[in-house]
Parts: sequence; structure tokens; C-alpha cells
Amino acid sequence: AIPDDVDKQLFPTLPNLNRLATAPGGRHAVAFFDLSKAILDAGSLEAVSDVGSFQDITLLAVAAQRSVDLTVGFRPREVEHDAAGTHAYVVTDDGVSVIDLQAMTTGGPTIVPPIPIMENIFADTTGVEVDIVASGQFAVVREPNVAALRVVSMLGPTAGDARTIALPAVPTDIDLAPDGARVYAVFRNPARLAVIDIPSDVQNPSGITFIDLAAATSGSLVLSEDGKRGLLFTNATLDERLTVVELDQPGFPHRTFPLQKSVLSVGFDPTGQKAIVLHARAPGDPDLATTFDDYIDRKFGYSVFDIATGFSKLQITEVNPTKFTFARTAPRAYVALDGGDAEGAFVAVQQIELDSGVVRTIELGSPPDALGVLPDSDKIFVSQRHPLGRVSFIDVSSPQVRTLTGFDLNSQIID
Repeated sequence: AIPDDVDKQLFPTLPNLNRLATAPGGRHAVAFFDLSKAILDAGSLEAVSDVGSFQDITLLAVAAQRSVDLTVGFRPREVEHDAAGTHAYVVTDDGVSVIDLQAMTTGGPTIVPPIPIMENIFADTTGVEVDIVASGQFAVVREPNVAALRVVSMLGPTAGDARTIALPAVPTDIDLAPDGARVYAVFRNPARLAVIDIPSDVQNPSGITFIDLAAATSGSLVLSEDGKRGLLFTNATLDERLTVVELDQPGFPHRTFPLQKSVLSVGFDPTGQKAIVLHARAPGDPDLATTFDDYIDRKFGYSVFDIATGFSKLQITEVNPTKFTFARTAPRAYVALDGGDAEGAFVAVQQIELDSGVVRTIELGSPPDALGVLPDSDKIFVSQRHPLGRVSFIDVSSPQVRTLTGFDLNSQIID
């Protein structure tokens, strides 16, 4: 059954919506249909049986226990929020539909036209990255193979106004400071990092600071929760390095450290002192490797990385580590191990004690699809692929694990 300490509410929504984006604080959420996710879940476009609307979404107000249906731009693919949780930004092929959450949930169904983000409104937006700064005032737009960023106003009388910032090369990644005051643009060739203050450097690009990363690794950037540190890496090649850059210090000093395997993705823990590194796997059968290094490179695995010392602990796994999250109430990380959908495949979550390095394996009944932290609790949820719907709740402070099965069909509850 559903755990007694997990609150439960049911909301009516439009049919066949398959994604949910929750605002900071959990007071509002946006449900929408994402065709890309439907194709990924089904395995192919032909296998997708339930298709939702390409422009209609459902807005949920948790406290008011109310849902409102809205029309936005064509084919929503992402929903972002400002830090205050007052606005939702629905990124679509046509632009960004900005939703005032309080106003919309006290009114009735309505249409929210998108704000164009491209200079040419007929341009193809495939591969275009859109990020909303924490204040919600601006959207930062990165186009593939374009050596520039576009900054578009999202709120107030200037909504729709845009400026283009010319850059010395095509950025391979952009990231936003948590306070909304900066945009970071990463360049792979040559390896550099641009520090762009918002909005001053948008109005006068001569103020942009460029950091030379010639001796480091570059391509992607991940920030700590407080924005004081960044981790630079590349997953375009099998590069076994990780660069730490101090973004709150003069000159932005950086250090590069070796790893045992190449990098796929990384993430800071809530303190900014540790990180989890999911590793890329080199092609080939590890059992046919002729050297120890080749054997390690061909295995699945992840590392726990200590920011201060650069020390990393490699954890080899038999199946793919796909996702990770961090507890808020204890120094714990959780990594999902997905062996696939075949009967008997190994599926589990590993709990890592960040203060000791000890790893505990928690086996699951179905392949993990997503994991995260329940707000205001010491529980980790693990959503799993199961025909009836399945989610497990892991207690951070004890070995207790509880599993709910059957919620998708509301027809059967199985412990």
C-alpha cells in the first residue's frame, strides 16, 4: 500500500500526458505530452499507441487542489520555472509560453501565446537550447553551430525584446548561475570559458571575461548548488579528466585531476564538496581485454569525487549506472543500475555513504526509470518501468524500503 507518511492527491488532467514539471516549493506543476519521451518509452514512433495533445497542457495547483487546462505553443518539449516558483516557462517549437502560475490557477482555461526566441520566426528550432535565468526575466538561447548567444526578455513591457551576443567560437554548453546574475558559455576548441554578467554584459559585451583552459578539459559545465564552483569535462571523446573551477574567486582559478575512466556526466552533492561521476564505457567486451586499463575502460562504473583533494573512488558495476541523486538530510548518494527489461536482468539502486565511501546495494523488482528526493522528507523515490506502475521509497536513515505497485491503473495495489 501507499506509505502512511506520503501525502496523496489526485488531479484531473488532459489524456495521455506523460511528463510532469514541478515548480520550486512544489505548489504548482505542469503536465504535458512529450512525443520524444513517448518514442523513447515505446521503442519507436510506430509503437507509440497513446498520443496526447501537441499544444494543450494541464496546470496543477496543489494547495488549491485545482487543475486548469491551457493552450501553449506547438509541441512543448521542456518546462522551466523561475527560482521563486511564480512563473512556468513552456519551451516549444514556436517559442516560450510564459505562465503566471497564481493568476492562471485562479482563472479558467485560456490560451498562452509563445514569445518568439529566434530572430527568424521560420527557423528550425531542432537542437536549440533554451535556459531561463533564476529571476525569470530572461531566456538565454544557444543555437547549434552558431558562435553567438541570444538573450530574450520574458516578462513585463519588454517581453520579446532580444539582443545577440557574438562569441569567438561556437559554445558547446551553457549554464546559468543559481542567482541569475551570470551565464557561463563553454568552448571546446580552443578550450575556454566565458563569464557573462546579466544584464550588463548583454548591453555591453566588452565586459565578458574569458578563462583560458588550454591545460584543462572542456566541453560541458556543471555548477554546484550555490554556483561557487564548476566542474568541466567532455563526453565527446573518452577523456579521463575532470576540471574544478572556482567561480567565486578572483581570476577563476582551476585545477585538473585524472580519473580512472572517461566521463559521461557529473553532478555536485548539496554541499559542493563531493561529486558523482557517471563514466562512459569504451567499446568492446571487457572479458576480451588484453590489459588491465582496457578491462576497466570497457566496464560500466561511476566514481565518487572529492572536490578539495581531487581523490576519486571508482565503483565498477555489472550494468549501466543511469541516474543519480543526493539525499538532503545525510551525506548519501543514490545511483540507479539499469540492466534492461529482460527477465532476470540485474536492477538495483546503490547507496553511497559520501563520508566513508561505503556502498550498499538495494535490489529492485523492476528497472529504474527515475529517482529523486521526496520534498521535506528523508526518503528517496525510485520510479520503475512496470506495466502497472511501480515506485519504491528508500529511507535515508534506515535500511527500510517500501514499494507501491499498481497506481497507474488504479485497479490493484500490491506490496
